[in-house]
Amino acid sequence: MSQMQNHFRFIANNLSLDFLNTVVMRDGKRCEMLETPDDLKNWFSSAEMNVSGSIDINVLDKAISLRTAVKNSIKALHNNQPLDQRSIDLINAALAHRIQSASLKLTEHSLLLDTDIPARDPLNALAEIAFYAAEILTSDKLDKVKSCSNEKCILIFHDTSKSGRRRWCSMDTCGNRAKVSKHYHTHKE
Repeated sequence: MSQMQNHFRFIANNLSLDFLNTVVMRDGKRCEMLETPDDLKNWFSSAEMNVSGSIDINVLDKAISLRTAVKNSIKALHNNQPLDQRSIDLINAALAHRIQSASLKLTEHSLLLDTDIPARDPLNALAEIAFYAAEILTSDKLDKVKSCSNEKCILIFHDTSKSGRRRWCSMDTCGNRAKVSKHYHTHKE
């Protein structure tokens, strides 16, 4: 199992963007967090996706391909470049496994619409990631998908702040580092 199995970060405000953030920078180098099928299983668990069934290398390969397709599609749309048909086909292939389910749950004083699926096989879970990607790719929210302002960070996020001026993947990490650096340089002089 990967050393980073418990270091998955869910800071993007979108499941598919959080999935893209399974490639991170460590010591100036890109680091893959999904190295084994167990890493993918741990990511699903960390994302609170109830996944049953085995995850083998083929499922891991499909997950990595989906991640690449989503990243390429976002990048192309951001840069006003043509979309790659292969990427769209990969996202559509994942979407084909989506199971949609809903039920009403009675609470003490109201009804809630529950769209959670009790258990999914790994391909259904990848389909949910593809669905969140498709939603963002086809919405007016795409311009709110941003990269962290820290030039040493490659994480992306969906800026849901009221002002639309979020700059950091997380204030706990990159934002705090920037504040500390600014304070240090301001008071050093």
